[in-house]
Amino acid sequence: MLEIDDGFAAFCFDEACCWIISQLEEGKRPFFSRNADGGAASGNAATIEWMKKLGAEVNDDD
Repeated sequence: MLEIDDGFAAFCFDEACCWIISQLEEGKRPFFSRNADGGAASGNAATIEWMKKLGAEVNDDD
């Protein structure tokens, strides 16, 4: 779907997605922090906003 060419990057993305889904299925709220420069950890604001709508929590205090 994202056409990630790098095999390791694709694997890491798949693992992250599986973790997020498992957390949501268990009724937990995945928690994501921010980078030292204050930017979103993934650098993808639209994805983070989508995940927030699903119940994920983003720590803005870092």
